[in-house]
Amino acid sequence: MKFRLILFLFFIVVSNTLFSQDIIIKQAGDSIQCYITKVKRDSIYFRIKESSGIVSNRAISQKTVRSFEFNYYEASESLEEKKKEKSIYLDFAPGLGWSHRVGKLDPSFSKSDEKEYRNGIYFRGRLGLFIKKKVSTGLFYNFHKTDSRLPNLAGGVNSTVEISFWAPYISLQSKPINNNLSFLGTVALGKLTYKETVSSFSSFGVSKLTIDESTLGINLGASLLLLFSNLSNLSIDFNLISGKVEGDVIDNSGSTITSFTGESAATITVGFSFRVLF
Repeated sequence: MKFRLILFLFFIVVSNTLFSQDIIIKQAGDSIQCYITKVKRDSIYFRIKESSGIVSNRAISQKTVRSFEFNYYEASESLEEKKKEKSIYLDFAPGLGWSHRVGKLDPSFSKSDEKEYRNGIYFRGRLGLFIKKKVSTGLFYNFHKTDSRLPNLAGGVNSTVEISFWAPYISLQSKPINNNLSFLGTVALGKLTYKETVSSFSSFGVSKLTIDESTLGINLGASLLLLFSNLSNLSIDFNLISGKVEGDVIDNSGSTITSFTGESAATITVGFSFRVLF
């Protein structure tokens, strides 16, 4: 009974270490046990292990071959060269979606007007290196824009807010789930630029007030990746970009009319991005 068990385990081990190889039979009757790499009209290209133990590539004329067959016999060592998977990829991921400003805003806007003033759209781009399909690092860019027009007694007020974020980032990606899904976490720390232009329209003309300030910002993000292939995926992105600015409000003539502190430049974003690896 023990002998049968040992024999059974032996065949399991051996079967897991055997490889299918090919055979070429010459017109003269002798044969070549090899791995055929390419078959052309005039020649057959193959890989063979020499008596010295070195694996070499050869070719034989079709005129000297009677027949050939793939996977004809089993060998303990495969002569097929396995393609080495790249460990570093170029990672490019553009995206867009909905963006919402959070935190303290200009108190001059009423609560009813805040919704239009807070909601906007964003465009995003990420370019970096994806290492061993686990870690990605490079440069992250996010651009938020809100365009609102608010009525007043004199005519109207148009406010345009643009928030730009440039930063180096690092991302960690989980192992694929059923080869279809994966998760990605991203952290970025860099320059957050806040630019606002408020234009007032009246019968006397147009007057403008501008704010153009920068601060340190941080991005915390999470993504659900839908894996199309090893080199591309679509992701659903959730990000919080946080920061506060302070500075001066400038009028048409370039004069400072007031200062402000603690104005929020933070946004929450939800959207999609398409990622390609090169």
